[in-house]
Amino acid sequence: MKVCIPGPNQGIGGPNSFKRNFIKQLTSLGIDVDTGFSTADIDVVLLVGGTRNIKWLKKIRRSKIPIVQRLGPINWLHKYTPITSKHKWMSIARNSLLSKIRENFADFVVYQSQFCKNWWTEVRGPDKNDNVVIYNGVDTTMFNPGPRRAPGSKVRLVSVEGNLSYTPQVYKTPLQVTDLLNSAGLDVELTLVGDINKEGLDEIYLHDRTEYLGNIPHSDVRDILINHDLFVSGEIHPACPNSPLEAMACGLPVVGFDTGALSELIIDNSGLCAAYESNAWKLESPNMDNLVNAVLKVTNDTSYYSDNALANIQNNFTLGNMTNEYVKVFQTVI
Repeated sequence: MKVCIPGPNQGIGGPNSFKRNFIKQLTSLGIDVDTGFSTADIDVVLLVGGTRNIKWLKKIRRSKIPIVQRLGPINWLHKYTPITSKHKWMSIARNSLLSKIRENFADFVVYQSQFCKNWWTEVRGPDKNDNVVIYNGVDTTMFNPGPRRAPGSKVRLVSVEGNLSYTPQVYKTPLQVTDLLNSAGLDVELTLVGDINKEGLDEIYLHDRTEYLGNIPHSDVRDILINHDLFVSGEIHPACPNSPLEAMACGLPVVGFDTGALSELIIDNSGLCAAYESNAWKLESPNMDNLVNAVLKVTNDTSYYSDNALANIQNNFTLGNMTNEYVKVFQTVI
């Protein structure tokens, strides 16, 4: 079998990270991978999102080579940007392109989560062809637990996100929950990792119990995670976030608000999702007390939730399992 996964894969974003890990895993299974826009000896094409090379897609269709499209979220935050914003029009164009490929070129669609599938179906209508949900997988040779941390009075929270300020609530959530927990009498410290804008950086510096590490190499993330007790997700409507999966693979329970696909990942008592209560789609502020209570419940039995987090990854979210599910799809469409 030869799989074509076109486009670059060297960036730091989620799609490029997926491509690198997936290509490595396919190669280990003896499956050839082409990353160019070729039609020679190709058995199946996997589009990670889409491509602007419509001319090439038409050639693929004429050659009767099946196309599998992997879909994540629909852009939506541009609704809150000025009409003159370049980001707004790029987001609209990207949504249109992904939808065009889904409707006119894809023989099979893989959604990153049930949340994504429901979202696309509601906004753009049902798929014309077969589809399946395949969650992201973690490379457990890279993300795995360190020595068990000795129990202590201090609780160390961590939040890792590529862009901590894609909405302000992403960094505000861990900051606010840390403040509230300390006000309730706990000894809590927070570590934040990821890019952030000046507004967010200025706010972080107002919090004495918070350490900001900036954007660090992905290979160094594990070393940060294993020195903490609990992962706090501040994302709003994540499609299938990698950071919580990587945290659980290192033995950290995850807490966050029940938006997007997070509740599909935090299963089997591997952490807790708290009710957001207000309208996250309108970027309204959540009920922080709900998240505080979730953290308190997990920290009352950290070992239990930590063991379940590790088992959850091994049972449901390894890179090997994910790859096997994609191979089944390829074998179905060829």
